Amino acid sequence: MAAGHLYGLLARHATARPAAIALVDGRRRLSWADLMSWVDGVGADLRGRGLKGGERVCLLLSNRVEAIVAFLACAREGLACNPSLHRSHSWSEVTNLLQRLGARALIAEPGWELGARRS
Repeated sequence: MAAGHLYGLLARHATARPAAIALVDGRRRLSWADLMSWVDGVGADLRGRGLKGGERVCLLLSNRVEAIVAFLACAREGLACNPSLHRSHSWSEVTNLLQRLGARALIAEPGWELGARRS
């Protein structure tokens, strides 16, 4: 694992200070150990769904811990993560972007309505 690799940084913090708070949003606080465990689970799930290093994953998530978990899970698996889909896009625009980017997966927030709502 390269010293600057994001997952490597997570692993070092989880080893050095597992109980320290790593991440906070309006709903939860995660320790480094909890964050690493969640990231490892999501990474394993992505791999289990057939995703391989170098493939693209897009995120359509609000500002919450799940976005960081997904981003770090992609880093763990060597996936190219595009976190820049935004809720101001319509579903038609999101679909177009997914196709143009060659995304193999979309991680989206359940119940998170797109703001533009154009087709």
